[in-house]
Amino acid sequence: MWHWDPRFLDNSLDPSEDDLDAVEERLFAHASTTTTPCLLVRGKLTDLVSEEAAKRFVHVMPNAKYVDVEQASHMVVGDKNDIFSDQTLQFLSQHLPSDLNSKL
Repeated sequence: MWHWDPRFLDNSLDPSEDDLDAVEERLFAHASTTTTPCLLVRGKLTDLVSEEAAKRFVHVMPNAKYVDVEQASHMVVGDKNDIFSDQTLQFLSQHLPSDLNSKL
């Protein structure tokens, strides 16, 4: 079973535009104060996260990196696992302490 709520498929979860705006506002407010390194991996073919939103998120969040994966939809891991893994390992190698980094 997928880890997302199947009610998204039958449109029974239909948040109002105000709800989505409030969630986005909280997300960007938190992102602007977070100093933890963050990797945003987006499938270029996704219809859930726009390229504009991804770029805005990375612009707002210090220590964030954005990777846009060609020929991948929202489930990048399933569509382009090798690229996802390579990008993740590269990101971790840049941000993990050297004693942990050697175990990658």
